[in-house]
Amino acid sequence: MIHAADLPQGKGWAPLTWQVLEGKNDIVFTLFEADASTDNGPFYLKKTLHLSGYELAPELRALQAQFCISMCKEYLAHQDTLPAQPQKGRESFYRKRTAADSQMDLAQTLEQQFNLLRTVDNNDYPAFFIKDGHKYILKIYHDPEFTPKPQEAQ
Repeated sequence: MIHAADLPQGKGWAPLTWQVLEGKNDIVFTLFEADASTDNGPFYLKKTLHLSGYELAPELRALQAQFCISMCKEYLAHQDTLPAQPQKGRESFYRKRTAADSQMDLAQTLEQQFNLLRTVDNNDYPAFFIKDGHKYILKIYHDPEFTPKPQEAQ
């Protein structure tokens, strides 16, 4: 199996999303042999996916899929020489995300909540906020016609 976390840190659900929310742009993926426990077992490969910090959910999912395929191919090409290594260190778990995790905080700026906007699913779990008992939905997309000027790019 492949898990988008540096196991044993980040076991559980939606580790890529949780790490983006934490502000991380370097995400370690672990290819491991699953056992009966959650995201447990020896690992064979750890590779780091480098994000720009501007990818939105569809791009994150596509990058994750491409990265997993690449790791599988590398494992298959070198499986005879890759030793199984035990997971070491303190483990941590991410809980399952729900629609409520897409709620924005009106007291925070868009800048402060940009990583939340990057991770929401515009169709199934869109960003939203509640104001005076009314719920408002926000959807985020890249403008394909806009190219940032060099001084605007970060």
